Amino acid sequence: MLTPKDSRAANEVHGAQTGLFVLALLYTIYFARPLLLPLTLGLILDFLFRPVVRRLKRWRLPEPAGAALVILALVGGFGFGLYTLSGPASEWLAKAPRSLPQVETRLQKVLRPVEKVTQTAEQVGKLANPGQPDVPEVKLKEEGLGAMLFGGTQAFLEAAVVTLTLLFFLLASGDLFLRRVIALVAGPQERSRAGEIAREIEKQVSRYLYASTGINVVFGVVTALAMHLLGLPNALLWGVVAGLTAFIPYLGGLIAAALIGMAGLLTFTNTSPVVTIVLVFLVLDTLKGYILYPLVMGRQFTMNAAMLFVALTFWWWAWGIPGALLAVPLMAILKIFSERMAGLTPLAKLLEEQ
Repeated sequence: MLTPKDSRAANEVHGAQTGLFVLALLYTIYFARPLLLPLTLGLILDFLFRPVVRRLKRWRLPEPAGAALVILALVGGFGFGLYTLSGPASEWLAKAPRSLPQVETRLQKVLRPVEKVTQTAEQVGKLANPGQPDVPEVKLKEEGLGAMLFGGTQAFLEAAVVTLTLLFFLLASGDLFLRRVIALVAGPQERSRAGEIAREIEKQVSRYLYASTGINVVFGVVTALAMHLLGLPNALLWGVVAGLTAFIPYLGGLIAAALIGMAGLLTFTNTSPVVTIVLVFLVLDTLKGYILYPLVMGRQFTMNAAMLFVALTFWWWAWGIPGALLAVPLMAILKIFSERMAGLTPLAKLLEEQ
């Protein structure tokens, strides 16, 4: 029989083991990004394209052939989009560094009060520490946008190959992978109906992914039309930027507004068109977030705002911008999965909107 002292010691050992496991998990997620990111993207794309392969199967097309057809369509669509947008994107990326002094000059009037406050604070700091010498500032060379997003062409191609290969095998094998995952984590009663639970989870996850993707596509199209009507060049590029950043909660709209505002400053000589463009985009983003999204998604797919912010912060820290883009789909998949598993009901309650 354990004494109270032995029980406390056992609890301490269990707590230490749990802490070490959590640290090891965080370490793995952070440093195994080149491997885990394409695998995670492949799993999400499997949920997205599973209904397409199932529909092709009803038309007497075997699942491996349907999976290959989906992969070819995905690669072709991505290649066409990349070819269409590579020219405008390269032009803006090359133009932005040369035009930064021009933008800084135009923003001096707006930033002048802030600069005065900053200079005053620096002077007060020097008076408070008169004997402290000035420390030279060391600036590190920052990576370009392309390197930050993809880590180089070779790494991007390697990740694409891994993602598409995994996606093909998942689509070609039907719901076998998901049924085995359910059998691994489910109780005895749930194991007996693993196939039914797998199809239900696939249905709900696919519905969520199609709904959120459709909303962001519509938002990108409307943004592109608005930018075109307002005279901003390469409106299609900014529509794509708006649609992609819409997957990032809270910060996506601000990032897109900053990029569109920068493009406006590089295009127009007057400040008023730039302000109009940014305000129009913010109005569209607000309508999307507070009207279109709740109307289409409904209460079924809403999630706890605090947990969503924690997930966004964590995945941004772990995987950067790609992690921020995948944070909401990962949370939605985890919520839908935990709602169908009796042992994960507390996690589902934690993730759902209060």
